[in-house]
Amino acid sequence: MIRTAPYYIIPGTYLENIAFLDGTDGEGRFPGLGGVELLFFIFDPETDELYAKERTGVEAYADRFIFTVHMPDNLEPGHEGIVAMTEDLARQY
Repeated sequence: MIRTAPYYIIPGTYLENIAFLDGTDGEGRFPGLGGVELLFFIFDPETDELYAKERTGVEAYADRFIFTVHMPDNLEPGHEGIVAMTEDLARQY
């Protein structure tokens, strides 16, 4: 069994939350956590820009976590961008 958590635990960006979950600040948080779900409930230009800026940093955690992606409830043609941005990282959608 792989324990997973949503990326959004503390107020902050994708990368800030993943670093928190990893415990890279030396606190050793959540040592049994093996996966992180990237939430894209809302996918607008701001979210697209934020994830694009942090993508490389998020992908740096691929050796530590498996990643899944939560897509918006109502899929629209523009949401194909989420898959394009995460297809090399995500194990499941």
